[in-house]
Amino acid sequence: MDTIQCTLGDIAQIPNSLTDHEQFVYANFSFMVGVHARSYGTIFSTLNTSDEIEEAHEW
Repeated sequence: MDTIQCTLGDIAQIPNSLTDHEQFVYANFSFMVGVHARSYGTIFSTLNTSDEIEEAHEW
């Protein structure tokens, strides 16, 4: 979900921005959500087996 949010959701708000600052904020949100998604992916890969990770992604 976070990966989709950072590549589609936050970026989709940029065209509706009224100021350059607003555009920067949405781009920064996208960056932070992407980092968050990757860090949780790393945590899961260190605690679970590959099969458990795949099963979690299938829900």
